[in-house]
Amino acid sequence: MKGLTTARSGHPTGGAEPASPAGGTEWVRVLAATVARMLLLLPIGLLVWVVLPAGIGWQPTDVMTGSMEPRIVAGDVVVARPVEPGSWQIGQVLLVADPDHVGRLRLHRLDHITDTGQLILKGDANADPDSTPVDPSAVRGVAVLRVPWVGAPVVWLAENRWSALGLTVVMTAALGWLARLDRRRTDERQRPGGTPGNHAPPGGGGRVLPSAARPVVGRPSSYEPPAYTRRAPRTSVSSHLAAVAVVVVVGAAVTTTVDAQAAWSSTTAAPTNSYASASDFTCDSAVLARSPGQYFRLDENGPPTAANSSGTGGNGTYRTNLLGTGVAYGVAGPCAGGSRAVTLDGSNGWVSTATQVANPTTYSTGIWFRTTTTSGGFLTGLVAARTGGGSQMDRITWMDTSGRLVFGTYPGAVRTLTTQGQYNDGQWHQVIATQSAVGKRIYVDGVLDASDGETGAENFAGYWRIGYAAFSANWGAGTGNYFAGTVAGAAFYGTALSPGDAAAEYAAAAPPGGCASAVRSASPFEFYRLDEGGPSLALDSSGNNRSATYQGGITYSVPAACSGQTGITLDGTTGYVSTSTAVTNPTTYSLSVWFRTTTAGGGLLIGFGNTSVGTPTDYDRMIYLNNAGRVVFGTFGGAFNTLTSNASYNDGAWHQVAASQSSAGMRLWVDGVQVGSNTVTGSQNYTGYWRVGAGNFDSWPDQPTSRFLAGSVADAAVYGTALTATQVSQMFTAAAIPASCAAAVTAAAPWAFYRLNQTTGSSVAADSSGNGRAGTYQTPSMFTFGAAGPCQRDGSAGVTLSGSTPFVSAPVALTNPTVYSISAWVRTTSTTGGRVAGFSGTTTGVSTNSDRHLFLTATGQVVFGVKASGGLTELKTTRSYNDGQWHLLVATQTAAGTALWVDGTRVATSSAVSADNRTGYWRVGWDTLANWPSAPPSNTLAGSLADVAFYSTALSASQISTIFASRSGP
Repeated sequence: MKGLTTARSGHPTGGAEPASPAGGTEWVRVLAATVARMLLLLPIGLLVWVVLPAGIGWQPTDVMTGSMEPRIVAGDVVVARPVEPGSWQIGQVLLVADPDHVGRLRLHRLDHITDTGQLILKGDANADPDSTPVDPSAVRGVAVLRVPWVGAPVVWLAENRWSALGLTVVMTAALGWLARLDRRRTDERQRPGGTPGNHAPPGGGGRVLPSAARPVVGRPSSYEPPAYTRRAPRTSVSSHLAAVAVVVVVGAAVTTTVDAQAAWSSTTAAPTNSYASASDFTCDSAVLARSPGQYFRLDENGPPTAANSSGTGGNGTYRTNLLGTGVAYGVAGPCAGGSRAVTLDGSNGWVSTATQVANPTTYSTGIWFRTTTTSGGFLTGLVAARTGGGSQMDRITWMDTSGRLVFGTYPGAVRTLTTQGQYNDGQWHQVIATQSAVGKRIYVDGVLDASDGETGAENFAGYWRIGYAAFSANWGAGTGNYFAGTVAGAAFYGTALSPGDAAAEYAAAAPPGGCASAVRSASPFEFYRLDEGGPSLALDSSGNNRSATYQGGITYSVPAACSGQTGITLDGTTGYVSTSTAVTNPTTYSLSVWFRTTTAGGGLLIGFGNTSVGTPTDYDRMIYLNNAGRVVFGTFGGAFNTLTSNASYNDGAWHQVAASQSSAGMRLWVDGVQVGSNTVTGSQNYTGYWRVGAGNFDSWPDQPTSRFLAGSVADAAVYGTALTATQVSQMFTAAAIPASCAAAVTAAAPWAFYRLNQTTGSSVAADSSGNGRAGTYQTPSMFTFGAAGPCQRDGSAGVTLSGSTPFVSAPVALTNPTVYSISAWVRTTSTTGGRVAGFSGTTTGVSTNSDRHLFLTATGQVVFGVKASGGLTELKTTRSYNDGQWHLLVATQTAAGTALWVDGTRVATSSAVSADNRTGYWRVGWDTLANWPSAPPSNTLAGSLADVAFYSTALSASQISTIFASRSGP
C-alpha cells in the first residue's frame, strides 16, 4: 500500500491550501469583531480613569441628578482632588458633605463666601444658590475630572429603570458575540479543507478513514500526524492594539474637557429649573419604591404612547381630536432632574390606559397638576369604558370650579371629600387619594387634607383614566368633563398609601425650602398649619392623623409669614387652639410656632397643660411672651427654670420661635438664632395636652398680664425629639422673608436701639436691644409721635423733630469709644440741615464736648465727623438726601479708619482712627455743631427719625446691607 505522507507545510502532499469558505467577507468579520472589542473595552478604559485617581486618595462620586447640567449630567462620575482648607476659589466645583442630608454628598459650584467664612454653593442648572451654607470643614475636594456615562447603571438602579439595565446587559452580550467573529474564522482554518467535519484527502476523492483505521507507514503505532499549523488571523494583533489605543485616547478625551475653565470654573448656561442636589431622592424612585400597578410619567415628546413605567406592562394612549390637537408634549414638569409633563387643552386631550382593573377596594391614585382653570375638570378615576365618555365611573378625583379638589366614590350614593384649599393658582401640586378598610383619605402636597370612614364603592371592572370622563348628573360635579392644565406623574396603586408615603412622594419633588417641608423634614409629632379658613378642626399635617380644635374668638385666613400660607388671629380674651391627644410626661421634646403681635400684655404662644380646654391647673413646658414682648421658655422641675430673650418681639412683625428640652438641657431660638440655653433636664410629671394661645401663669416668674395671646399664629408644631440648630434655621429661612427692620438691627447686637415708635408723648424712649438702656425724650413736647416709619411690614413708626432743642439721650456713660457704629433712618426736606445723632458730654442741655457727629448740611449732604488727632475729619456725600424720602445712614469707626454708608452703599472713607478722648453719652437729635467745617445753619434737623441704634462694634457690609434690605415700603 502506498504510504500517506505529510508535507512540512501542514497540508497533505499533492493538494493546494484550501480556499476560504467566506471568500471576501473575512474583512467584515474582522472589522465587526474589532469594533465590538473597542466598545467593550471603552467602559473598562473609562473605569480606569476612575480607579487610578482613587488609588492616590482622590474621591470619585456618582452624579445622580441634573443640578449641574449641561456640563455635568446624571450618570457621570466626577473625581474630586483634596485641597488645603481655604484654597478653593469662587467658581470651582466642590464636593462637600451635604448640609441637608447626613451621610450624603453634594457636588455644586462655589457661588460666594459669607462674611463668617461659610460657603454658598449653587447648581449650574438651579436658578438660586443653595439655601443652606456649607462649613469649610465639610469640603471633600475640588472637582478636577469628569468621567462620562460609567455611573449610569447606578442611576438606573436607584431609579428602578430595569429596562435600561436589561438593554445594557443584552447589548453587552451581543458585543461579546461579535467580538469572537474572527476567532470563529481562525477555528475553521485550523481544519483540513477549511471546513469542519470529515474531508476528502487532497488531490481527489476517496473516503477519509477514521483515525483509528488509518494506516501510517514508517511510524510507531502511537504516532499522531502533526496538527495543521494554527494560523491566527493576520489582523488579530493589530486589531487589539488599535482597540487599546482608541480606548486610551477616547478615555483621555472624554474625561478632560476641551476647556477646563468652562468645566470647573465657570457657570454654564442652563434652564432656570430648580434641581435637587446630586444625592436627592427623585420623583420616580419615590413612586416606584411603593410598587404602583401603573405609573405614567407623561414625559413623552409626542403621541401616541404614554409609557407605563411601573414594569407591569400595558401602556397608555394620548387621546386627541381628529387633527391631533389637544395635548402639548414635553413641557416642564414638577420634579428635579428636568422632568417633563404634558398640557391638556381642556376640550380634546386626555390619556387612556390599557389594563382593566376589577373592583379595587384598596387602592390609591396620585397625580401632579398645574392649572389656572375656573372650569374644573376630571383628573383621575376608574371608568368602565376604555375610550369614549364612559357611562359608569367611580373612585374619581376632580377639581371643582373654585379650584378645590374632590375625591368621590359611589357605594349606592355619591360620597365625596373636598379640600379646604383652592389649587388653581398656577403652581404645581400633587393630589393623592386613597381608600381602604379604614375609609377614604385625600392628601395635597404631601399633607392629609380630608378623610372619612367610607369603605364602599361601585363594583365594576374598568380602566384608570387621566384628564377626561363624562360626569353623569348624579355626581353633582358641576364641573367640566375635561381638565385644562398640565399633568405629570400619574400613578395607580393596589395599596392605600400612608401619610408617610404621601409626604415622601411630595418631598421628592418639592423645591428646597417651604415652611411645611422644613417642619415635616424634622418629623413632628403634631403639626398644625392653622390654615383651614374656618371654624372646623385644625388638621394635623404631620401625617400622624391627630387633630386640634379652634376655641373662642378667632379670625381665620390671615396672611402668614410663609408665601401663600394663612394662619389665624387670636382675640386675646377667648381664642386659642387645643389638641386632642393626651401625652404623658414628655421629657425629650421640641416646640415651634410662628407669631405676630403688638400686645403689651404678653400671653401663651405654645405650652403643655393638664386640660385640653379651659384653664389648666398643671402647666409647664411653655413658650410665652412677657409684657415687654420678650420670649420666655420655661419648665418646672421642682423649681422654675426659664430662658428669656434679650430682645422684644411685639413689634408687629412675623417671628418664628422654637424651643427644645432633652438630656442636653434647654434651648431657645428666635428667628433661627439661639437666644438662650441651660443644662436643665427636669420638668413636671403629668399627663396633658399641647395648647396654642392660652394657658396659665400663676406663680410663674416674669408672668404676663394676660393668659391669652392677642396676635396671629401659624405653623404650630410639637416634636418628640430635640431639634438641631440646623433644623431650626431651615424652618426660619424657609419663609424666604427678609428680616424685619427690628430683627435686622437686633441681629447685629446693638448697644442700644431706639425705634422711636411710641404713639404718645411719654418721656421714655424704649430700648429694643434687650440691654435695658431706655433713653429719655428731653422735652417731649418738641416731638411729634406716630410718624409713618420706613418699615411698613413690621409696623414701624418714627418721630418728627420740632421746636429748638429736641433730642433723646442714652442713660449710660461711655469713655472714649473707638470702635462703634451709628445707624439711623432719616427723612427730611430741610434746607437748614441739622444733627441726626452723635456723642455728647452730657445727657441734658448743650454739650461743650461733642463728637462723632452724624448730620445733614443745608444742601442735604450727609456728613460724619470725628475729632481725630490731626484735627476735625469729615466724611461727606457728594449728593443730597433732603428729598423727602427715607434713607438709611450708617457711620462706623475702627482701628482701620472711618466709613460713611447711605442706603446700604459705602460712599466715603478716611484713615481717621481716633476721636475726642472723653466720657460721654450717645444722643439722638439736637446738639451743637459749632466749629465743624460743614456745620449747617441749624443744629436741629427739621424732619423725621426712626430706628436709631448705637453699636459697640463696626457693622459689616453684610449687616448694613441686611438692615437696608429689611425695609419693605415707601
